[in-house]
Amino acid sequence: AIYRPQPRRAAGMARENPVTKVIGPGTTQASSTLYERIGGEPKLVSIVTGVYDGMKADKEIGKFFARFRLEKLTERTIDYLRGEWGGDPYKG
Repeated sequence: AIYRPQPRRAAGMARENPVTKVIGPGTTQASSTLYERIGGEPKLVSIVTGVYDGMKADKEIGKFFARFRLEKLTERTIDYLRGEWGGDPYKG
């Protein structure tokens, strides 16, 4: 998906949404939160899992993560980012 900022408007004119997500050729769908714009839960899980998998697989920093249960860390990070990015609130 391509993100395009909306043009600035004159003072006093309301903007509905500063960012529009292009869904397909000639179509757009406004998204109100970062969580929605990235693709919701499936994409958030993919991003966080990818980051932690990459860290664990790295030969330099991977050894520092060998002692951690990355499953729990992944769950907590997803929960936190979901709340921060406009999804369901963070539960802690």
